[in-house]
Amino acid sequence: MQLAGVLSSDIRRALRQLRRAPGFVITAVLTLALGIGATTAVFSVVEQMLLSPLPYRDASHIVAVSTFDVGRRHMNPRVTGGDYQDIAADPAFATVAYYDSDELGVQLLDHSSFAQVAQVSPSFPHVFGVVPLAGALFAPGAASHQALVSAAFADAELGGARAAVGKLLRVDSESYQVVGVLPRSFAFPQKTSVWVTGPVIPENLHRDAFNYHAVALVSPSVNLSQAQLQMDALSDRLRTQFPQSHAHLQLRAVPLRDALTGGVRGSLLLWLSGVGVLLLIACANVAHLQLVRVSAQGHAWAVRSALGATRARIVGAVLLESALIAVMGSAAGVLISVPATRLLSRLLAAQLPRTLHGAPDLRVLGFSLLMAFAATVLSAALPCWWASRRDPAAALNHGPRSGTTDRSAARWRRSLLTLEVALSFLLIVSSGLLLRTLEHLREVPLGFAPENRLVVYAHAPASGLQEAQRRANQLAQLTESLRTLPGVLGAAETVGLPAGEYGSNGAYAIPAKGQDMQQGGLPGAIFSLAGPGYFDLLQVPLLRGRAFTATDRFGAMPVAVVSASLAKRAFGESDPLGQRIVCGWDENTMQGMTIVGVVGDVRQDSPADQPSPALYMALAQHPFLAHEVQIVLRTATAPAALIPTARARALAVDASIAVKFTTMDDALAASIEPQQLRGTLLTAFAALALLLAAVGIYGVTSYTVAQQVRQIGIRMALGADRSAVSRQVMRAALRSSVLGVMVGCVLCVAATRALAGFLAGVSVTDPFSYVMAAAVLVAAASLAALMPAKRAAAVEPVVALRTE
Repeated sequence: MQLAGVLSSDIRRALRQLRRAPGFVITAVLTLALGIGATTAVFSVVEQMLLSPLPYRDASHIVAVSTFDVGRRHMNPRVTGGDYQDIAADPAFATVAYYDSDELGVQLLDHSSFAQVAQVSPSFPHVFGVVPLAGALFAPGAASHQALVSAAFADAELGGARAAVGKLLRVDSESYQVVGVLPRSFAFPQKTSVWVTGPVIPENLHRDAFNYHAVALVSPSVNLSQAQLQMDALSDRLRTQFPQSHAHLQLRAVPLRDALTGGVRGSLLLWLSGVGVLLLIACANVAHLQLVRVSAQGHAWAVRSALGATRARIVGAVLLESALIAVMGSAAGVLISVPATRLLSRLLAAQLPRTLHGAPDLRVLGFSLLMAFAATVLSAALPCWWASRRDPAAALNHGPRSGTTDRSAARWRRSLLTLEVALSFLLIVSSGLLLRTLEHLREVPLGFAPENRLVVYAHAPASGLQEAQRRANQLAQLTESLRTLPGVLGAAETVGLPAGEYGSNGAYAIPAKGQDMQQGGLPGAIFSLAGPGYFDLLQVPLLRGRAFTATDRFGAMPVAVVSASLAKRAFGESDPLGQRIVCGWDENTMQGMTIVGVVGDVRQDSPADQPSPALYMALAQHPFLAHEVQIVLRTATAPAALIPTARARALAVDASIAVKFTTMDDALAASIEPQQLRGTLLTAFAALALLLAAVGIYGVTSYTVAQQVRQIGIRMALGADRSAVSRQVMRAALRSSVLGVMVGCVLCVAATRALAGFLAGVSVTDPFSYVMAAAVLVAAASLAALMPAKRAAAVEPVVALRTE
């Protein structure tokens, strides 16, 4: 009881003391709120992505089965159809399913629309234990031509969940009956709206065709380590059975959460590290404010000590004030973190594999309390230590208004300021490197011209050769119709537009070198289809030979155009024109194609990628692949302005053709969105760090000037020039800033190596980024110290000498 009474009394006294210093309280609480709020918001995203279980039944027992190439150290997220059969028979798994997902046109009663469609084995929903909102799931081993749809798709296209059950839809000319509607919370694989059944056994069982994603529910009696041991044993058997294709392959059972988040884990940890540094800066700033406050109260503490207060009681009072500040800062930080998390959710929605919720849960609130405790320790450690070593007699000699300064406190304040500047320098340099990478990606030569290009995605499903040719002719008719639109300067068809959604790659063989598609170790290339005028439309330079023409029809001699890098790799200095090249993309390529042209290299997937060898095939010669194309329009006006007219033209040709629109500029922007987000968020953290550092510099300089008013007055009375006094104050502030930059350089050399994987065209020791960061910090320090310097220069000697 006595202890509780003493604590209650101390808390009331601390609150009274804080009420008397509203400026200190507001500054300290806002500083911690910014640091804790930003850290909590980023932790909320990290927690939901990397720590929280997936929203599926027995989620911890669901794995994704991938294929690891030991020789190339490359993880392929797919498996072959033959390997899938063996995996499905393994007793380590209770249920195994395959899936393949793509955005396709879905034909409904009176219209078509694009949707994310997954072809899955009938066992697929049973792996996840999903419960339908309406209807039923696929029965294990059920016949094909059944579909499940999401609740959102049912509401938008089928009249609601109840009405959707039993309705028909078509995908790739196959008709499916909707047997069930899945809840909105289930969208695996990401953003899927329609799930259609494939055969129980995959159609392609070749051991070198990695066509299928596989997921499995581990048996209840088996843990994940044992499941991987089973996969190791299966890999050994396959290596013996198929030495040509599986010599360096190993099957991996990866926890599904890890498989989903592997691509974003690095960015999330980078952001968490960035806000961690920001929180350290905030704590250093508050520690500095606390030290200023404690040293200013030195005489009062000395009086209390003389009246019998112990050092422990004095230190406890300092610690209690810090704890109250930290608790208030943490509470304000949680309030800030809620809208910040929602903002992050919107910014990252396209990049993250799971949907985020913006409200903090118990784990996030617990993290916030931990941050409050850490902030208390970090911000109060130095003031408490300094107070515990303070000599009461010396404090009494200084007096409350003696005009003298405590050299020990001044050294610690400058040290904290140096630390703030150094950590701020680290964040500014890091953000500068990422922004320089973004600048490089926007300026790097692409190999094609994306400006003023409207892209029409058109899907006209077909079944069989005759229907495929008819559909290809319909799309060619649509292309000609769009070419005549006012403001359109040209049009061409392709499958595999740079930065587009369609893309493929694979191995190729050169018969003249004794190669065939059955052997291993063949070189690879990007595969694309192109129609007449495609290379001219994108301004891809034709280096040798010719491009595709209208004479390259189905049934004519199969032809191909290769990129410069493929020509050099395959033929060296020899002439590639007239040579034959073989790939396994479709039936028309198995006997080989004659190379008729060589074009320049392009950056296919993103400006961040290096130009890759590319194999282009004539679109009309591959009708089985030509019913899902991208029609590129070169426009004289803003491309987006043509979308309504282009949509009407597509409906006039055939309402069953699903279409959607984008521009090449937007597609390129989307391809570098991960780099954009990394740079934007880290720059925001760096800006906050710079603001906190400037506040720290201003606080130190202002307090120093206030404590030295009497000395400044004496100097002026003895003839010191006002500009000299101002320069001295500025030099003192800049000295700590320059020292902080020097310490920051050392930190950067050690820490920015972790950024190497995120950079393109920029070195981690990029001099420009370092120089600019130093210039920004020095400029901020100069501005922060300017007002205190002017205040020092404005001191009147007579008034200052009267100060006691």
